Amino acid sequence: MFDWARRLFRAEAGRPGPTDDYWYEPRGMLSLSGQRVSAESAMRVAAVATCVRILSETLASLPLVIYRRLPGGGREPAPDHPLYQLLHDRPNRWQTSFRWREMSQGHLALRGNSYSRIIADGAGRVQQLVPMHPDRVAVRQLEGGALIYEHSPAGAVLRQVLVADEVLHLRGLSDDGIMGLSPLAYAREAFGGGLALQDFGARFFLNDAKPGFVLKHPGHFKDDEALERFRKSVQDSQTGANRHKVMVLEDGMAPENIGSTNEDAQFLESRKFNREEIASLFGVPAHFVGGAPRAPLANREQEALDFVIHTVRPWAVRTEEDLERSLLGEDDTFFIEHNVDALLRGDLASRYAAYAVGINWGFLSPNDVRRRENLNPREGGDIYLQPVNMAPSGFMPGNPGQAPASMPPRDQDDTESRGPTKLEIVK
Repeated sequence: MFDWARRLFRAEAGRPGPTDDYWYEPRGMLSLSGQRVSAESAMRVAAVATCVRILSETLASLPLVIYRRLPGGGREPAPDHPLYQLLHDRPNRWQTSFRWREMSQGHLALRGNSYSRIIADGAGRVQQLVPMHPDRVAVRQLEGGALIYEHSPAGAVLRQVLVADEVLHLRGLSDDGIMGLSPLAYAREAFGGGLALQDFGARFFLNDAKPGFVLKHPGHFKDDEALERFRKSVQDSQTGANRHKVMVLEDGMAPENIGSTNEDAQFLESRKFNREEIASLFGVPAHFVGGAPRAPLANREQEALDFVIHTVRPWAVRTEEDLERSLLGEDDTFFIEHNVDALLRGDLASRYAAYAVGINWGFLSPNDVRRRENLNPREGGDIYLQPVNMAPSGFMPGNPGQAPASMPPRDQDDTESRGPTKLEIVK
């Protein structure tokens, strides 16, 4: 695949890269607030760092499993597949699956793209997935549609030129199908505002000399030099590490509380709004980043479910499809899927009530439930119950001639001798 592109551009791999070692680092986009927004600077904002951490840890904690499709629409895990251990346990020599996927999702959340080089053996079997930093990768599309990836490893003199089947490229939301969009690009004003508010707050606490009150002098200072000397004394004794120390007043001076100003209140409201705005951009519930929850505590489970459905699941599907395209190719016998059951589990009482419904209506067996609860199966636990008061349309109990082929006729005398029962055990 893409052999012609590989032959055409392999010669470029020996060409030196840029001599400036910092060529790859984005300088950041200038926002209207005057702040330059880059992936590194955005992570200085607490709300951004929290959202990236939550998304990365959540996606990385989900089991990533390769399944085999079975005849009739069933499926089963395929631990014998060569890629199973690679994705589930160790994608390369120094990273576990969790750490590799946590890093990849962090790149996706901040930059919209994640790259890993596919290392294969002579037979084409994938041996490792080696991460490449997104800021060191440039993507070009040829006239025929093939993609070329130019990678400049840290500390390397020569750059690597790779074709599409040598790179696992995970993308976020995209407007051209080639590159994922970075949230820093389409929402840089929100991130720039967060940086400006955070810097303003830091400078405020560093330089502020206002102890929450003003000093009233019954008279006046004899000259400007005395006034300036007193002002400097207050500044030195009430800023930085000296804040909140005891102040000694002379000459009949008296303090007067002034409380919080409108400017202070507006600053706090602006930070709160910016925090919730950033959380919404990442699809993270506001209370995850310290904002006010949209739902009371009793309904918080529904809010968590919304997070799984509208944020975690789309990211999981994007990753699964990119993995299948790059690693499985045209083989549709297998597919890759995250197991989100652990995120959808309710409290103990709700789970047990749902399990009871599933067992009583016959679509769950006791062993199905035990596996969901991470318990070992027990002997005889694979039976499924069938309610006897339910039957296919047109079937009358006690009339064997009307029983469909899938339901063996029952002896009426035997039914009467047993008496009415609520459930019938069907293997």
